[in-house]
Amino acid sequence: MALITSTEILKKYVSGFNKQTNIDKMMAWLDKAERKYLIPVIGQEMYEYLLTAGDDTELCVIAQRVVAWYGYYMSLPHLDITPGDLGLKIINTANTTEIPKWKYIELLRSAADMADDEMEYLLQYLFGGSGSDIPQWENSEASKQCKSTFFTSAVRLTMVVPIVKNRYRTFLELTPYLLKAQEKLEPILTSEVLEQIRAANLADPLQLLTTESKLLDYCRKFIAPMAALDALVDSKLRLYPDGLKTTTYEDSFGQQPTGTQERIIEEQQEKLRKQMVEAQAALKAYIDRTASETVFPSYYQRKISNPKPDPLFLTNANQKSFFL
Repeated sequence: MALITSTEILKKYVSGFNKQTNIDKMMAWLDKAERKYLIPVIGQEMYEYLLTAGDDTELCVIAQRVVAWYGYYMSLPHLDITPGDLGLKIINTANTTEIPKWKYIELLRSAADMADDEMEYLLQYLFGGSGSDIPQWENSEASKQCKSTFFTSAVRLTMVVPIVKNRYRTFLELTPYLLKAQEKLEPILTSEVLEQIRAANLADPLQLLTTESKLLDYCRKFIAPMAALDALVDSKLRLYPDGLKTTTYEDSFGQQPTGTQERIIEEQQEKLRKQMVEAQAALKAYIDRTASETVFPSYYQRKISNPKPDPLFLTNANQKSFFL
């Protein structure tokens, strides 16, 4: 079983296909799109629910668009190639002309961006309220996994780090960095407060305390630039004029960064460092003024057990006396 089972369904979402398209040749890519992109987000239980929900339901249509565009994107480098006993052959006819390289690259980028847009729309649907009416989603492990980074989508991450540019594939590559950045919160907040915030992140936003909600926002503003900064040194992620992107097929034509590009990257790194430092200071200031015996008590107990020295004595150069 699959969400897209015919050329007619595929053509509804990707107009580049025609009635003569053999759906069997696309099934391998559509299946891979489901396994690589869709099912890890919605979970197996939700996927099986969609298979029986019917093609006319809104959620099924959204999911089909995701599969169609990611399948199309991954299949593009192979659509005109046929493997045989004598090697690979390019399909060509007397009435066709090969597209230029620049057009091929633009087609790949456009298809990838369309696929990312559809995935972001799916996440918006699931986390925007409609998903709460679907039992297979609301309390699923897939839903918890999506929330584990403190960000549920590339759009939400872009609000803090604009260079993500709403690209889901970039968000997917940043996920390990976001989880790693979360661990940096423990020495700042204490392990107990960090676990409290993680639990709050999984809870219904309407049920959160104001202090938890605000602290969670401060945490997001701290870990997002840290994750992006770490990712910039990864060969899988690269900063382009139109934002941070994953290196994929089209980048096989890419050139080494010019001096101008390297300077832009350095400037972006410095900007992220400054953003991270400012966010850490704001996070620390908020919990300092908020923590009490009943609000974030583990942080409060640590604070009063390690009082900050009076600045007056810090300026005395360790002398036993001084003039006023």
